[in-house]
Amino acid sequence: MSKPSNAKDTTFKTPRARLSYPHLVEAVANDDGVEWYSCVLIFDPEAQKTAEFQAIKEAIKTVAQEDWTKKFGGEKPEGYRMLIRSAESKMKGGEYDPAVPKGSVFIQVKTKTRPSVVSSKKGPDGRPLKIDDANVADEMYAGCYVRATLSYPYAYEVKGNKGIGMFLNNMQKLGEGERLGGRKDARDDFDPVEGEEVATGGEEVWN
Repeated sequence: MSKPSNAKDTTFKTPRARLSYPHLVEAVANDDGVEWYSCVLIFDPEAQKTAEFQAIKEAIKTVAQEDWTKKFGGEKPEGYRMLIRSAESKMKGGEYDPAVPKGSVFIQVKTKTRPSVVSSKKGPDGRPLKIDDANVADEMYAGCYVRATLSYPYAYEVKGNKGIGMFLNNMQKLGEGERLGGRKDARDDFDPVEGEEVATGGEEVWN
């Protein structure tokens, strides 16, 4: 895959992924005090077979090879981070991380601008409904299924760390999933209180 002349304007849409470590509502400062919104996207083997994933993979490879040629004599330097990481890299004590099972891969993406988030439901204008900012934290939990739009890959070298990154643009929630991190849905912990009225018009109750 050759690098397009307008690479900065090129975006990629991911296939279905499982969301992990979402920081989509409040930015988190890194060691240098720079604040980032970020998340981890986990792709199962089926997602990795899609044209969308292969396009991302090829773009990363193209940028990495250009970077190696310019800075490192055409050879991949030791410790170079290729963005797409395997499930094996998360293993501890010979065991796979439950969130990143065997055969899956994951990427971490970030942005300085709070990403816009939409649902899979269609609005009156025929476009996906936007998830209100006040509801993003509840809707976009670790374990749900999403897809995202990402920037064209870029090469970085910061404080001895070298590799390839991609910026997060926007996200779409595709469906529910088992929560990661062990936290259960509150609706699974309690039963309805006898005598209380049944809420209508949706699952959320506001006084």
